[in-house]
Amino acid sequence: MKRVLLLLIILVFNSVFSQEKVRLGIHSGVNHYSLRGSEVLDDVDSNFGYAIGLNFEYKISEKLSLSTDLIFEKKQVNYSYDFVYTPMSQDGIPGEDEKYHGITKNSFNFITLPITLKYKIGNKNPFFVKSGVYVAKMLSQKEKTEVSPSWTYYGSPNDNFPMVSGMDNQDYGLTFSIGKEFKIKDKNYLIVELRDNLGFHNSVSRLLADGYSNQEIKTNTLTLLIQWSFGL
Repeated sequence: MKRVLLLLIILVFNSVFSQEKVRLGIHSGVNHYSLRGSEVLDDVDSNFGYAIGLNFEYKISEKLSLSTDLIFEKKQVNYSYDFVYTPMSQDGIPGEDEKYHGITKNSFNFITLPITLKYKIGNKNPFFVKSGVYVAKMLSQKEKTEVSPSWTYYGSPNDNFPMVSGMDNQDYGLTFSIGKEFKIKDKNYLIVELRDNLGFHNSVSRLLADGYSNQEIKTNTLTLLIQWSFGL
């Protein structure tokens, strides 16, 4: 009887692992972050950042699987503006107006958790599509202003788009992906994925500043990821 039970246990474990029910992965890539929804964003340009994280995938059937990630993302947008400075002499006499161009670089660090269903198309080195939802938490926000031509006067000029200081530290929405798998060797895979996170959350919903209470700022993040995945 003991031998029969031991044989059954061995057969079950062999069946689970031979089918590669579980995969773990490490991925990194570049993202393109943009904001939408308000006229105050007219002078805000989308910019590139990066992403790095871990992937967990559970095989439901031959074509369908459940996939989730834990990703650190650095996202960036630039605010461009022009201004005129009138220098004053020691005697208080105004000089000629000087024109300057400023760029404020905004960086946002996020932890993002997407949960998706993945469907494979084809058998050997298949294509795939993924869709689901994501939630994100902002860890920190920084800004840095650069001025051209070089600023030689006292102090450092800086400006930023309205409401940036009032943006929430959370985000959520829908996520969509397309990609392709390449089997490197037994239980090892190289995966290329293009992902779009479409934010539904109004990042300034709790901002009470006069004149901006009815505004919306929502996000969109397009990410190209390269992943190494291995089956257990």
